[in-house]
Amino acid sequence: MQTIIVPLIPRLPEYLHTSNDNAAWALTATLLTGAVSTPIAGRLGDMYGKRLILAVTLTAVVIGSVVCALAESLVPFLIGRGLQGLGMGAIALGISILRDALPPNRLGGAVAAMSASRSASAVRSACRWRPSSPSTTGTPFSGARPASPLPAWRRSLSWYRRRPYTGPPASTIRVR
Repeated sequence: MQTIIVPLIPRLPEYLHTSNDNAAWALTATLLTGAVSTPIAGRLGDMYGKRLILAVTLTAVVIGSVVCALAESLVPFLIGRGLQGLGMGAIALGISILRDALPPNRLGGAVAAMSASRSASAVRSACRWRPSSPSTTGTPFSGARPASPLPAWRRSLSWYRRRPYTGPPASTIRVR
């Protein structure tokens, strides 16, 4: 959600009728709100229930997305992006729910999968679409063509799965 706006930053001043400096706050507002709300969401999750706070943060993301979709000027757009930033706390809450729900022998893999999917979705959203020409008019992605890096991901993951585990390197084993 945070990086999906990066391809639009050069065009935001035109869409929101503002300056380049003010349009840069669209990305900053989300990151700043997320940095503040993540520890607060974790604490509220411990106090009032993780699932309740997770639902609240995801509701804020939906409301923020609607506000951003309907915004025609900078201030409502920044408010929507701030509401979307509240959703960053969902990652910490989700990992905490995994810790409560899974046995210890499955926890490491589940947290790694959740973290990897989070990173992969950020990379994929940034690489997913590219404008077909610089003179594209209309909606932000009209005339866009897909640019999916998925085949490269499949090759790298298949190599990783075929590699057998041989234990730690000999240089890290200490003998007393």
